[in-house]
Amino acid sequence: MDNAYNQLNKLPERDISITLLHIIGMTMILLCHISQKIGLYSLGEIFIVGVPLFLFVSGYLSGVKPIKDTGEWLLRKAVRVLLPYLFFMWCVFAIHEIADTAEVSAFQWFFCSIGLQGMNYTYWNMDVFDGIIDYAAVSGTGHFWYITTIMLCYLLTPSLQSLKTVKLSKGWIIIIALTSLAVLTLTMFAGFQFAYIFIYIAVFLTGQHGLRKDNKYYIIVSILALIFTIARFLLRSVLDSTDFYDRTFVLINNGMLAIWIFYTVYFLQSKIPAFFEKLKVGIVRFLENISYHVYLTHYVFLQGGLACSNYISNKLIALIVSLICTFITAILLWLITEKFLNPIIFKKMKENREK
Repeated sequence: MDNAYNQLNKLPERDISITLLHIIGMTMILLCHISQKIGLYSLGEIFIVGVPLFLFVSGYLSGVKPIKDTGEWLLRKAVRVLLPYLFFMWCVFAIHEIADTAEVSAFQWFFCSIGLQGMNYTYWNMDVFDGIIDYAAVSGTGHFWYITTIMLCYLLTPSLQSLKTVKLSKGWIIIIALTSLAVLTLTMFAGFQFAYIFIYIAVFLTGQHGLRKDNKYYIIVSILALIFTIARFLLRSVLDSTDFYDRTFVLINNGMLAIWIFYTVYFLQSKIPAFFEKLKVGIVRFLENISYHVYLTHYVFLQGGLACSNYISNKLIALIVSLICTFITAILLWLITEKFLNPIIFKKMKENREK
Protein backbone atom coordinates (compact mmCIF):
# COMPACT_ATOMS: atom_id res chain seq x y z
CA MET A 1 0.00 0.00 0.00
CA ASP A 2 2.71 2.48 0.99
CA ASN A 3 4.71 1.80 -2.19
CA ALA A 4 1.63 2.21 -4.38
CA TYR A 5 0.77 5.42 -2.57
CA ASN A 6 4.27 6.83 -2.89
CA GLN A 7 4.31 6.07 -6.61
CA LEU A 8 0.92 7.72 -6.99
CA ASN A 9 1.93 10.95 -5.22
CA LYS A 10 5.62 10.88 -6.17
CA LEU A 11 6.59 11.14 -2.50
CA PRO A 12 9.96 9.72 -1.37
CA GLU A 13 8.75 8.79 2.12
CA ARG A 14 5.41 8.69 3.92
CA ASP A 15 5.00 11.66 6.26
CA ILE A 16 3.74 10.55 9.69
CA SER A 17 1.77 13.81 9.97
CA ILE A 18 -0.23 12.88 6.86
CA THR A 19 -0.83 9.45 8.36
CA LEU A 20 -2.18 10.95 11.59
CA LEU A 21 -4.32 13.49 9.73
CA HIS A 22 -5.98 10.72 7.73
CA ILE A 23 -6.75 8.82 10.93
CA ILE A 24 -8.02 11.95 12.69
CA GLY A 25 -10.25 12.75 9.71
CA MET A 26 -11.64 9.21 9.64
CA THR A 27 -12.29 9.24 13.39
CA MET A 28 -14.03 12.62 13.30
CA ILE A 29 -16.35 11.56 10.47
CA LEU A 30 -17.27 8.41 12.40
CA LEU A 31 -17.94 10.47 15.54
CA CYS A 32 -19.98 12.96 13.50
CA HIS A 33 -22.40 10.35 12.19
CA ILE A 34 -22.49 8.47 15.49
CA SER A 35 -23.38 11.74 17.25
CA GLN A 36 -26.16 12.34 14.74
CA LYS A 37 -27.38 8.79 15.20
CA ILE A 38 -27.76 9.17 18.97
CA GLY A 39 -29.26 12.65 18.74
CA LEU A 40 -26.24 14.82 19.66
CA TYR A 41 -26.52 17.02 16.57
CA SER A 42 -24.50 19.96 17.93
CA LEU A 43 -21.59 17.63 18.64
CA GLY A 44 -21.97 16.17 15.17
CA GLU A 45 -21.63 19.66 13.67
CA ILE A 46 -18.18 19.94 15.24
CA PHE A 47 -16.95 16.50 14.20
CA ILE A 48 -18.08 17.05 10.59
CA VAL A 49 -14.82 18.98 10.19
CA GLY A 50 -13.34 15.58 9.31
CA VAL A 51 -14.60 16.03 5.73
CA PRO A 52 -12.73 19.28 4.95
CA LEU A 53 -9.75 17.78 6.78
CA PHE A 54 -9.70 14.95 4.23
CA LEU A 55 -9.84 17.59 1.48
CA PHE A 56 -6.97 19.45 3.13
CA VAL A 57 -4.78 16.37 3.16
CA SER A 58 -5.61 15.63 -0.49
CA GLY A 59 -4.92 19.20 -1.55
CA TYR A 60 -1.65 19.36 0.35
CA LEU A 61 -0.39 16.08 -1.11
CA SER A 62 -1.33 17.19 -4.62
CA GLY A 63 0.62 20.40 -4.11
CA VAL A 64 3.83 18.79 -2.83
CA LYS A 65 5.13 17.64 -6.21
CA PRO A 66 4.50 18.80 -9.79
CA ILE A 67 2.42 16.67 -12.15
CA LYS A 68 4.68 15.29 -14.88
CA ASP A 69 2.03 13.37 -16.83
CA THR A 70 -1.45 14.87 -16.42
CA GLY A 71 -3.31 11.96 -18.01
CA GLU A 72 -1.58 9.31 -15.92
CA TRP A 73 -1.94 11.36 -12.73
CA LEU A 74 -5.68 11.80 -13.23
CA LEU A 75 -6.13 8.15 -14.15
CA ARG A 76 -4.32 6.98 -11.02
CA LYS A 77 -6.40 9.29 -8.85
CA ALA A 78 -9.57 8.01 -10.49
CA VAL A 79 -8.56 4.40 -9.87
CA ARG A 80 -7.73 5.03 -6.22
CA VAL A 81 -10.94 6.96 -5.53
CA LEU A 82 -13.53 5.48 -7.88
CA LEU A 83 -12.70 1.78 -7.92
CA PRO A 84 -13.47 1.07 -4.21
CA TYR A 85 -16.41 3.47 -4.37
CA LEU A 86 -17.98 1.77 -7.40
CA PHE A 87 -17.35 -1.73 -6.06
CA PHE A 88 -18.98 -0.94 -2.72
CA MET A 89 -21.78 1.18 -4.18
CA TRP A 90 -22.82 -1.54 -6.63
CA CYS A 91 -22.82 -4.12 -3.82
CA VAL A 92 -25.02 -1.90 -1.62
CA PHE A 93 -27.44 -1.16 -4.44
CA ALA A 94 -27.65 -4.87 -5.32
CA ILE A 95 -28.42 -5.77 -1.70
CA HIS A 96 -31.14 -3.10 -1.61
CA GLU A 97 -32.67 -4.58 -4.76
CA ILE A 98 -32.51 -8.20 -3.56
CA ALA A 99 -33.56 -7.61 0.06
CA ASP A 100 -36.02 -4.82 -0.81
CA THR A 101 -34.51 -2.57 1.89
CA ALA A 102 -34.64 0.57 -0.28
CA GLU A 103 -35.77 1.67 -3.72
CA VAL A 104 -33.06 2.27 -6.28
CA SER A 105 -34.18 3.67 -9.61
CA ALA A 106 -32.44 2.87 -12.88
CA PHE A 107 -31.41 6.51 -13.11
CA GLN A 108 -29.83 6.40 -9.64
CA TRP A 109 -27.80 3.35 -10.67
CA PHE A 110 -26.54 5.33 -13.68
CA PHE A 111 -26.17 8.69 -11.92
CA CYS A 112 -24.13 7.24 -9.04
CA SER A 113 -22.09 5.02 -11.35
CA ILE A 114 -20.75 8.04 -13.23
CA GLY A 115 -19.99 9.80 -9.93
CA LEU A 116 -22.40 12.72 -10.18
CA GLN A 117 -24.38 12.02 -7.00
CA GLY A 118 -22.65 14.95 -5.30
CA MET A 119 -23.83 17.56 -7.81
CA ASN A 120 -26.18 19.00 -5.21
CA TYR A 121 -23.17 19.89 -3.05
CA THR A 122 -21.78 22.07 -5.81
CA TYR A 123 -25.08 23.37 -7.14
CA TRP A 124 -27.61 22.95 -4.35
CA ASN A 125 -30.54 24.67 -6.07
CA MET A 126 -31.36 21.42 -7.84
CA ASP A 127 -35.13 22.04 -7.69
CA VAL A 128 -34.78 23.71 -11.10
CA PHE A 129 -34.36 20.18 -12.43
CA ASP A 130 -37.43 18.91 -10.58
CA GLY A 131 -38.95 16.05 -12.54
CA ILE A 132 -35.85 15.69 -14.74
CA ILE A 133 -33.04 14.66 -12.40
CA ASP A 134 -33.62 12.49 -9.36
CA TYR A 135 -30.35 13.20 -7.57
CA ALA A 136 -31.56 12.21 -4.10
CA ALA A 137 -29.16 9.84 -2.37
CA VAL A 138 -30.07 6.18 -2.07
CA SER A 139 -30.76 5.03 1.49
CA GLY A 140 -27.54 4.94 3.53
CA THR A 141 -25.33 6.45 0.83
CA GLY A 142 -25.78 10.19 1.37
CA HIS A 143 -22.08 10.55 2.17
CA PHE A 144 -21.12 9.56 -1.37
CA TRP A 145 -21.39 13.25 -2.36
CA TYR A 146 -17.73 13.52 -1.33
CA ILE A 147 -16.67 11.39 -4.31
CA THR A 148 -18.03 13.94 -6.78
CA THR A 149 -16.38 16.80 -4.91
CA ILE A 150 -12.90 15.29 -4.61
CA MET A 151 -12.87 14.18 -8.25
CA LEU A 152 -13.85 17.68 -9.34
CA CYS A 153 -10.93 19.00 -7.27
CA TYR A 154 -8.56 16.55 -8.93
CA LEU A 155 -9.79 17.61 -12.38
CA LEU A 156 -8.92 21.21 -11.50
CA THR A 157 -5.48 20.33 -10.12
CA PRO A 158 -3.45 20.27 -13.39
CA SER A 159 -4.63 23.82 -14.13
CA LEU A 160 -3.47 24.94 -10.68
CA GLN A 161 0.11 23.81 -11.34
CA SER A 162 0.90 27.07 -13.12
CA LEU A 163 0.31 28.95 -9.86
CA LYS A 164 3.31 27.33 -8.19
CA THR A 165 5.65 30.00 -9.57
CA VAL A 166 3.50 32.89 -8.36
CA LYS A 167 4.96 34.72 -5.39
CA LEU A 168 2.51 36.89 -3.45
CA SER A 169 3.06 39.40 -0.68
CA LYS A 170 1.12 39.16 2.59
CA GLY A 171 -1.07 42.04 1.45
CA TRP A 172 -2.10 40.26 -1.72
CA ILE A 173 -2.76 37.04 0.19
CA ILE A 174 -5.13 38.89 2.52
CA ILE A 175 -6.88 40.59 -0.42
CA ILE A 176 -7.31 37.29 -2.26
CA ALA A 177 -8.61 35.57 0.89
CA LEU A 178 -11.19 38.29 1.57
CA THR A 179 -12.22 38.38 -2.10
CA SER A 180 -12.65 34.62 -2.11
CA LEU A 181 -14.87 34.76 0.97
CA ALA A 182 -17.00 37.43 -0.73
CA VAL A 183 -17.27 35.33 -3.90
CA LEU A 184 -18.26 32.25 -1.89
CA THR A 185 -21.04 34.23 -0.23
CA LEU A 186 -22.34 35.86 -3.43
CA THR A 187 -22.32 32.67 -5.48
CA MET A 188 -24.23 30.93 -2.70
CA PHE A 189 -27.24 33.11 -3.49
CA ALA A 190 -27.11 31.79 -7.06
CA GLY A 191 -27.17 28.22 -5.76
CA PHE A 192 -23.46 27.44 -6.09
CA GLN A 193 -21.42 26.05 -3.24
CA PHE A 194 -17.68 26.30 -3.83
CA ALA A 195 -16.47 26.18 -0.22
CA TYR A 196 -15.09 22.64 -0.41
CA ILE A 197 -13.34 23.33 -3.70
CA PHE A 198 -11.90 26.55 -2.28
CA ILE A 199 -10.54 24.58 0.71
CA TYR A 200 -8.76 22.17 -1.63
CA ILE A 201 -7.28 24.97 -3.75
CA ALA A 202 -6.12 26.97 -0.73
CA VAL A 203 -4.22 24.09 0.83
CA PHE A 204 -2.91 22.99 -2.58
CA LEU A 205 -1.15 26.34 -2.81
CA THR A 206 0.13 25.83 0.74
CA GLY A 207 1.66 22.56 -0.39
CA GLN A 208 3.27 24.29 -3.36
CA HIS A 209 4.85 27.10 -1.35
CA GLY A 210 5.62 25.31 1.89
CA LEU A 211 4.11 25.19 5.36
CA ARG A 212 5.29 27.70 7.96
CA LYS A 213 5.70 26.02 11.35
CA ASP A 214 6.78 28.83 13.64
CA ASN A 215 4.92 29.96 16.76
CA LYS A 216 3.61 33.22 15.30
CA TYR A 217 1.74 31.58 12.41
CA TYR A 218 0.33 28.86 14.63
CA ILE A 219 -1.02 31.44 17.08
CA ILE A 220 -2.64 33.38 14.22
CA VAL A 221 -4.31 30.24 12.85
CA SER A 222 -5.50 29.25 16.33
CA ILE A 223 -7.02 32.68 17.03
CA LEU A 224 -8.81 32.77 13.67
CA ALA A 225 -10.24 29.28 14.22
CA LEU A 226 -11.44 30.27 17.69
CA ILE A 227 -13.06 33.49 16.42
CA PHE A 228 -14.89 31.71 13.60
CA THR A 229 -16.09 28.96 15.92
CA ILE A 230 -17.39 31.36 18.55
CA ALA A 231 -19.13 33.42 15.86
CA ARG A 232 -20.66 30.25 14.44
CA PHE A 233 -22.43 29.33 17.66
CA LEU A 234 -23.38 32.92 18.48
CA LEU A 235 -25.00 33.31 15.06
CA ARG A 236 -26.70 29.93 15.18
CA SER A 237 -29.69 31.11 17.21
CA VAL A 238 -30.30 33.91 14.70
CA LEU A 239 -29.30 32.47 11.33
CA ASP A 240 -29.70 28.70 11.72
CA SER A 241 -31.43 27.01 8.75
CA THR A 242 -30.70 29.95 6.46
CA ASP A 243 -28.74 29.35 3.28
CA PHE A 244 -26.04 31.82 4.33
CA TYR A 245 -25.46 30.09 7.67
CA ASP A 246 -25.82 26.43 6.63
CA ARG A 247 -24.23 26.58 3.20
CA THR A 248 -21.57 29.26 3.59
CA PHE A 249 -20.64 30.33 7.11
CA VAL A 250 -20.69 26.83 8.63
CA LEU A 251 -18.54 25.50 5.77
CA ILE A 252 -16.08 28.37 6.16
CA ASN A 253 -15.88 27.67 9.89
CA ASN A 254 -15.31 23.97 9.22
CA GLY A 255 -12.54 24.96 6.86
CA MET A 256 -10.92 27.10 9.55
CA LEU A 257 -11.11 24.23 12.06
CA ALA A 258 -9.60 21.89 9.47
CA ILE A 259 -6.76 24.37 8.96
CA TRP A 260 -6.19 24.47 12.70
CA ILE A 261 -6.11 20.66 13.06
CA PHE A 262 -3.87 20.35 10.01
CA TYR A 263 -1.53 23.05 11.29
CA THR A 264 -1.56 21.68 14.86
CA VAL A 265 -0.35 18.25 13.77
CA TYR A 266 2.49 19.70 11.68
CA PHE A 267 3.35 22.25 14.38
CA LEU A 268 3.57 19.54 17.05
CA GLN A 269 5.66 17.34 14.78
CA SER A 270 8.20 20.17 14.46
CA LYS A 271 8.28 20.58 18.26
CA ILE A 272 8.28 16.93 19.42
CA PRO A 273 9.65 14.90 16.48
CA ALA A 274 10.77 12.02 18.70
CA PHE A 275 7.19 11.35 19.80
CA PHE A 276 5.96 11.33 16.21
CA GLU A 277 8.70 8.89 15.21
CA LYS A 278 7.35 6.44 17.79
CA LEU A 279 3.99 6.49 15.98
CA LYS A 280 5.47 4.93 12.85
CA VAL A 281 4.13 1.50 13.76
CA GLY A 282 2.10 -1.06 11.86
CA ILE A 283 -1.33 -0.42 13.37
CA VAL A 284 -1.09 3.34 12.70
CA ARG A 285 -0.13 2.76 9.08
CA PHE A 286 -2.86 0.17 8.69
CA LEU A 287 -5.55 2.51 10.05
CA GLU A 288 -4.47 5.11 7.52
CA ASN A 289 -4.56 2.54 4.74
CA ILE A 290 -8.21 1.75 5.40
CA SER A 291 -9.33 5.29 6.35
CA TYR A 292 -10.91 6.03 2.96
CA HIS A 293 -12.57 2.62 2.92
CA VAL A 294 -13.97 3.21 6.40
CA TYR A 295 -15.44 6.45 5.09
CA LEU A 296 -17.10 4.61 2.22
CA THR A 297 -18.59 1.81 4.33
CA HIS A 298 -19.55 3.27 7.72
CA TYR A 299 -22.71 5.25 6.90
CA VAL A 300 -24.51 2.26 5.39
CA PHE A 301 -24.45 0.50 8.78
CA LEU A 302 -25.54 3.60 10.70
CA GLN A 303 -28.35 5.00 8.55
CA GLY A 304 -30.88 3.76 6.03
CA GLY A 305 -32.36 0.41 5.18
CA LEU A 306 -29.24 -1.60 6.05
CA ALA A 307 -28.55 0.14 9.38
CA CYS A 308 -27.81 -2.32 12.18
CA SER A 309 -30.28 -0.51 14.46
CA ASN A 310 -33.08 -1.77 12.19
CA TYR A 311 -32.36 -5.31 13.33
CA ILE A 312 -30.96 -4.84 16.86
CA SER A 313 -33.19 -3.19 19.46
CA ASN A 314 -30.45 -2.34 21.97
CA LYS A 315 -28.94 0.95 20.76
CA LEU A 316 -25.50 0.41 22.30
CA ILE A 317 -25.14 -3.10 20.90
CA ALA A 318 -26.43 -1.90 17.53
CA LEU A 319 -23.78 0.83 17.50
CA ILE A 320 -20.99 -1.60 18.42
CA VAL A 321 -22.12 -4.03 15.72
CA SER A 322 -22.23 -1.14 13.22
CA LEU A 323 -18.60 -0.30 13.94
CA ILE A 324 -17.55 -3.95 13.71
CA CYS A 325 -19.35 -4.32 10.37
CA THR A 326 -17.78 -1.06 9.17
CA PHE A 327 -14.21 -2.12 9.84
CA ILE A 328 -14.65 -5.68 8.56
CA THR A 329 -16.22 -4.40 5.33
CA ALA A 330 -13.59 -1.66 4.99
CA ILE A 331 -10.74 -4.16 5.37
CA LEU A 332 -12.30 -6.49 2.80
CA LEU A 333 -12.81 -3.57 0.41
CA TRP A 334 -9.20 -2.48 0.92
CA LEU A 335 -7.90 -6.00 0.26
CA ILE A 336 -9.98 -6.39 -2.91
CA THR A 337 -9.05 -3.03 -4.41
CA GLU A 338 -5.62 -2.10 -3.02
CA LYS A 339 -4.10 -5.55 -2.82
CA PHE A 340 -5.69 -7.21 -5.83
CA LEU A 341 -7.34 -4.94 -8.42
CA ASN A 342 -5.17 -1.81 -8.20
CA PRO A 343 -1.82 -3.60 -8.68
CA ILE A 344 -3.20 -5.24 -11.82
CA ILE A 345 -4.44 -1.93 -13.20
CA PHE A 346 -1.26 -0.02 -12.33
CA LYS A 347 0.89 -2.76 -13.85
CA LYS A 348 -1.13 -2.57 -17.05
CA MET A 349 -0.77 1.21 -17.10
CA LYS A 350 3.00 0.90 -16.70
CA GLU A 351 3.22 -1.63 -19.52
CA ASN A 352 1.21 0.61 -21.85
CA ARG A 353 3.41 3.59 -20.98
CA GLU A 354 6.60 1.67 -21.76
CA LYS A 355 5.41 0.45 -25.16
